[in-house]
Amino acid sequence: MSSVLENLESVREKIAAAADRVGRSSSEIELVAVSKTHPTEIIREAVEAALDMLDRGEARVAEPGADGWVVNQWLKQAVLLSFRLTDSAPMDTAAGAFDKVPLKWTGWGENRWKEAGFRAVPGAVVRRSAFIAPNV
Repeated sequence: MSSVLENLESVREKIAAAADRVGRSSSEIELVAVSKTHPTEIIREAVEAALDMLDRGEARVAEPGADGWVVNQWLKQAVLLSFRLTDSAPMDTAAGAFDKVPLKWTGWGENRWKEAGFRAVPGAVVRRSAFIAPNV
């Protein structure tokens, strides 16, 4: 997965540099990726890389800009595409659930909880790709 994430970061850096050269903000530029020739696994890898960035708080689907909120369309599309790439499955929650997005802490052990730096009370439900800041 790192190769897709590294390529994405490289493209974003090039976009930012090009925008700076011409006096524009990189937030004005929409990055669009389309593929008719790449296998589903490559597309899934790119979507997973975007979801991981959201999960770690490294990117936001929408963020405040100079003139109000700006939607990062490529991240919005990654989230929407993830729904098409994933089947619904039963979730281990207090009330039960059947969803396409796993819980944020699925598979976490005590060490991962400590690294995350937040707590979740019984019955809490947070989907993967939702960022929770430490000490919340």
